[in-house]
Amino acid sequence: MANFGELVLLLGDHHIPTRATSIPDQFQRMLIPNKMQHVLCTGNIGSVDEYNRLVQLVGSSLSVHCVSGDYDFSSSVSPNNSANNSSSGGIMPAFPETR
Repeated sequence: MANFGELVLLLGDHHIPTRATSIPDQFQRMLIPNKMQHVLCTGNIGSVDEYNRLVQLVGSSLSVHCVSGDYDFSSSVSPNNSANNSSSGGIMPAFPETR
C-alpha cells in the first residue's frame, strides 16, 4: 500500500439514527479503526453514540473535530464545555456554533 501520510475522514449530515440507521455498507467497509488519523465533521452527526464511534475509529477525541449542525443532539451545551448525555456513558462534545 502506498504511503499517503495521515488520512482524514471528512463527513457531515449523516443524521444517524434519526434519518438513517447506519452508514451505507460500501462506506462502512472503509472505516477501519486506526486507518485514519483525523475526523472532520461539518455538522448534524446525529447522536452522542455516533460521535463516540468516530472517536473509536481514530483512537482519540483530540483527533475528532466537529461543528454543530442545525439538528445536532444538544443546543444547551456552551462552547468549551461538555455534558454527559449518552446512554452509553460517553461525553458529549461542545460543538462550536456555525450559525
